[in-house]
Amino acid sequence: MAIRQYQAAILPQTYGTLLACWVQAGAETQLLKVCFVESRAQAMEEIRAFWPQHFLSVTLAETEVQAQIQTQARAAIAQAPARPAIALAPARKVTGTPVAVTLQQALASPSDCRQSLQSAGIQCVPAGTDFQQCVWQQLAAIPAGETRSYKQVAEALGRPAASRAVAAACGANPLAVVVPCHRVIATNGALAGYRWGLERKQSLLALECMNSSDAGADLRFEEPAGPYRDLFNSDGSV
Repeated sequence: MAIRQYQAAILPQTYGTLLACWVQAGAETQLLKVCFVESRAQAMEEIRAFWPQHFLSVTLAETEVQAQIQTQARAAIAQAPARPAIALAPARKVTGTPVAVTLQQALASPSDCRQSLQSAGIQCVPAGTDFQQCVWQQLAAIPAGETRSYKQVAEALGRPAASRAVAAACGANPLAVVVPCHRVIATNGALAGYRWGLERKQSLLALECMNSSDAGADLRFEEPAGPYRDLFNSDGSV
């Protein structure tokens, strides 16, 4: 039986810094967690909370990207958050462990990162309830450059009254970007909530619209309204 190795990596991207946690067992790699972090200290706390029993044995890798590219890309998003008409340079010159480098490169493009991970043989294994798994499968089916409302996702599941439960499942998503909960918005077109901040949600949608042949409707940056107002906290999280 292959020894299970608990590994994590801090992955700077043009749209934010990600923490990825995975288990390596021989040639098999299972990606269990992806989230945004603001510092190495926060990354360590996320790892401790996620793997309390294995924290001391976790190997943490830190990849490096070309700082100038990252700075230019973030500036481009800030200047045109709704629908930028410029192409962002990809993050390059990546160093780190083989799996960390693969994750860095795959997650560089939110539009097709799931396909890139599958092509690299990395399994996406989010832990959740049966209902959450069904919601996340629906989210994975939303094409890049498009959005769905919480109500539409609930209806697709055959549970039209479960909008609140869908929103809660989005908030519990353990694989940020990979499972695109950022593509779910309120019925009125508002961005509604996002666990890692509305500005980041808007940036992700803008990147995907820019890379999509069909940019879709304009994105609106508004406060949650109507029945969605009570779903979100004051910081925009579910």
